[in-house]
Amino acid sequence: MEKYELDVHTHTIASGHAYSTISELVAEAKNKELKLLGIVEHDVGIPGTCDPIYFKNYHVVPRNFNGLDLILGIEININPERLNKTPMQLLKPSKIPILVSLFILTMVIVL
Repeated sequence: MEKYELDVHTHTIASGHAYSTISELVAEAKNKELKLLGIVEHDVGIPGTCDPIYFKNYHVVPRNFNGLDLILGIEININPERLNKTPMQLLKPSKIPILVSLFILTMVIVL
């Protein structure tokens, strides 16, 4: 069986269709001996997801949570209304460093 060291596309209950909290995801990632966990929540405007204030509060979540390194991001589904806007225009954050990974019709913005 292959051993994975990271999972960078997970969701918490804030995304509306997942069932775990950050603490529960971290505990399971540690049980699986992952070294890095990426948590991305669905973008504002996707039914059932969190309010924009959730993303603005990412800065209070430690990037090493109970001994596991975390990256936090936003999964933005690309749709026609959004094609003329940059991720920063969509989020309107202040001074947030970003990394962008492209998935099939999905962008993950790491905050």
